[in-house]
Amino acid sequence: MFQDEEQMQTAKPMSADREPYRRLIELQKQMIELVQRHERTKRECSALREQLLEEMAGPRRWPWNPGRETRWLRGFMRVQKSRRAGRPQPDGSPLPSC
Repeated sequence: MFQDEEQMQTAKPMSADREPYRRLIELQKQMIELVQRHERTKRECSALREQLLEEMAGPRRWPWNPGRETRWLRGFMRVQKSRRAGRPQPDGSPLPSC
C-alpha cells in the first residue's frame, strides 16, 4: 500500500510536466482552425470578386456617362486583361485584393 501512495505522488509531477505540451497542442489546434477559416474567407472573397466583375461587365440599368467613367473603365479593363492572362492585378486595381 505504501508503494501505491509513492507511485501516486511521483505521477502527479509528471502530469504537471505535461501541461505545457497540452497547451501547445491546444494552440496548434487553434492555429489550424484559424488557417482553415482564413482559407475559407479567401475563397469567399474571390467568389464575391468574380460575382462583382460579372455584374459590372453586364448591361447597366442606369444612364451611364462614358466621359466621366473613363478612368474607372480603363482600370476595369486592365483587371480583366490581367485575369485572362493569369497575371496578378496591377496596383491601380479598382477592386480590393483578398
